[in-house]
Amino acid sequence: MKKFFALVLLALAIGVSAASAEDITVNIEGSPLSFDAEPFIEDGTTFVPMRAIFEALGASIDWNGETRTVTSVKNNNEISLTIDSNIASKNGITRLLRQAPKIVSDYTMVPLRFICESLDCVVYWDAETKTIDITTENPLLGKSMLLFGDSVGYGSNWNGGYGKIIGEENNMTVTNKCLSSSVFTRNVKVNDTEDRFRPCIIDAVDSVEGDSYDYIVVEGGVNDYWNHTELGALTEGFEGVYNEETFAGAIESVFSKLKTRYPESKMGFVIIQNPFNYNAEPYFEPYYQMMKSACAKWGVPCLDLYEQNNPEVGVNVRDHESMIRYFASEERPEGDGCHPNELGYRVIFVDPMIPWLKSM
Repeated sequence: MKKFFALVLLALAIGVSAASAEDITVNIEGSPLSFDAEPFIEDGTTFVPMRAIFEALGASIDWNGETRTVTSVKNNNEISLTIDSNIASKNGITRLLRQAPKIVSDYTMVPLRFICESLDCVVYWDAETKTIDITTENPLLGKSMLLFGDSVGYGSNWNGGYGKIIGEENNMTVTNKCLSSSVFTRNVKVNDTEDRFRPCIIDAVDSVEGDSYDYIVVEGGVNDYWNHTELGALTEGFEGVYNEETFAGAIESVFSKLKTRYPESKMGFVIIQNPFNYNAEPYFEPYYQMMKSACAKWGVPCLDLYEQNNPEVGVNVRDHESMIRYFASEERPEGDGCHPNELGYRVIFVDPMIPWLKSM
């Protein structure tokens, strides 16, 4: 838990534009690194000299002076960054950086966290000592994970979804309680003509057996939007009565139940990629913002794949080639932009989820 809260502080800390260079210590596997140019923090992003960090991680470096682009390869991962551009790539897939690489006093400075996590390392930040520890240890190995969500988490277009892949790659025990068509909000009808209701994620939470899980991942919300459920509002405090027939109240109820029952579990919330191949964003935006606000209130780490994959960056479902590549299957030959195939799960979900889970 200490490392988790420290990571939250990394994203929020250092209100000034940059921390003084000599205050920051960077260790790899416990051994301190020395730099020709000192690291610094700017708007929450730690920058380090390009060559030093790649060499310390055992990664290759290829610099293109004309395009001012660096490409690095380690094992099966290839990443590419361009000076003054916040658009990077990992294994050919666009990634959006909070801060662009830059040249400072003739040194190329790159964002530390993106580099390390893209090369399968784990980054820990100790705010008290201003120390960054980088390790290749795998905190997921052999752990248990509990999943709640809808058809995306269930794996409707590829059996098992991201939970199956993460579990197999990390020897984890995965309990998948996701159900197709699930919503957070209670009493949402399947359609206007029947008295049948969509599965409710709250009921899935109530049905769980087991004393403890190392990781809990909650996902969903798009079905609530598609069914125009009442948005509602977050309550004050953490011991209120939650109106489960509103979107906000239902999410709060889920968080409250899980935190009460599994206080030691590392819990996170996943907002799925932008699934819309039409102009739905203005109408989805209130639900999207409510998910982020609920996570912020309850201290639940949020992996925002909606921001990472949209018409400007990442996997763009409005691009026909991307749609076919990441969503097409035998059952859905044209894809639907919402339910990935195996490659889509690996690129859209697994690639960012594994370092996110490791950082908790």
